Amino acid sequence: MTLQVWVNDSKVGTLDRHGSGTTFVYDQGVQPSNAISLNMPVRTASYDHPYGLLPVFDTNMPEGLLLDNLRRELSKAYGHADAYDILSETGKNQIGRVRVLKAGEEPQRKPSIRSIQEVLEAEATEAFVTDMFRKYGLRSGVSGAMPKVLLEEEVDSFFDPEKQRITIETQDYILKFDAADYPGLSLNEYHCLKVARLAGNKTAECYLGKHGRTLAVQRFDNLDGHRSGFEDLASLNAMTSEEKYSGTIEKALFATIKNFSAENAKQNLNELYRQIVTSIALRNGDAHLKNYAVLFDDAEKGPFTLAPAYDIVTTKAYIASDMMAATYGGSKRWPKPKAVEQMAIRAMLTSQQAKAIISEVGAAVKEAMPAMIEDFKRFEMLEVGLRVAACWNEGVTESLGMDPIDFDYMTDERSS
Repeated sequence: MTLQVWVNDSKVGTLDRHGSGTTFVYDQGVQPSNAISLNMPVRTASYDHPYGLLPVFDTNMPEGLLLDNLRRELSKAYGHADAYDILSETGKNQIGRVRVLKAGEEPQRKPSIRSIQEVLEAEATEAFVTDMFRKYGLRSGVSGAMPKVLLEEEVDSFFDPEKQRITIETQDYILKFDAADYPGLSLNEYHCLKVARLAGNKTAECYLGKHGRTLAVQRFDNLDGHRSGFEDLASLNAMTSEEKYSGTIEKALFATIKNFSAENAKQNLNELYRQIVTSIALRNGDAHLKNYAVLFDDAEKGPFTLAPAYDIVTTKAYIASDMMAATYGGSKRWPKPKAVEQMAIRAMLTSQQAKAIISEVGAAVKEAMPAMIEDFKRFEMLEVGLRVAACWNEGVTESLGMDPIDFDYMTDERSS
């Protein structure tokens, strides 16, 4: 089965199986601006991968519970379900501007829900999550281990005379659910993103569910009715999901962002440093290559901007021995304050600028901690909240070199 590859409303090439791997060929006449990957400029020769999917097509390959559900459903229907089979279903609706469709299909934007608020009002029972996977799983090309689906809420529709059809505008979301093994994951990410925002990072807008166990994250690849190019650092390093914990912060993150930023290099490197410091402070051990990305509208000329911070979670609250996702200075151990400051050299920052960012991140953690603990208490998961708080305290003291956050409420609640 040959698949058709589109960039927004333009067909640009074909994807097919090639032995145990895949091969992609651009159509004739494709504009350089419509390249599907910054690593794959338009050319006549094919792009081949010896095993599995090419990295750009692996970018949005589902993981975790969503992947398990898709494999089960497709295996029942067709007797097999490898990555190529899954892409043939989920590729029609995924993060970024690339679409992968079966022959005869065209890209469509269709609302899947009436209101995101209605969804957030529902309690995330096992039956609810199962139903969401059943309804929306096959149209959810999104990576990440946390259970999630893609949803589209209609905001407007109008007749497009150029295309001679009704055009539907949607507000797109990633809906996430708590994982059974990681209670409070939605609350955890919600408050980590709040810290990130307070610390000066660009972040995705997010909305917590009524019962504290779902999280709707507004997609940032959807602008003015079209989708921007989105390519994560795994793909930009020619790696797939299986290699997302490979590489170093020095090369796989800083050097790669510099190489793919053109005139925006200094700005993107500054923002990357702030995101990395934030994840270190929050003890986010899942800040791997797939959780940093570049956005663009023209693959040849840019501009190329660092994507807002996303998928930030205090993982050490669940895995006491958790370390960093990428190596820095030859180690995945959480860095000491001097190393965090020295890292700024790779972001083209002065020592004074680095200290200012570190101070802003620490202040954001301190400001956000009371509301975070209060929310975990309100949703009857206080012990998890206190573990998150302990991790944040560890981050700001041991890695940022700041005083511990004095919050008597923690010990008071334990003894009550």
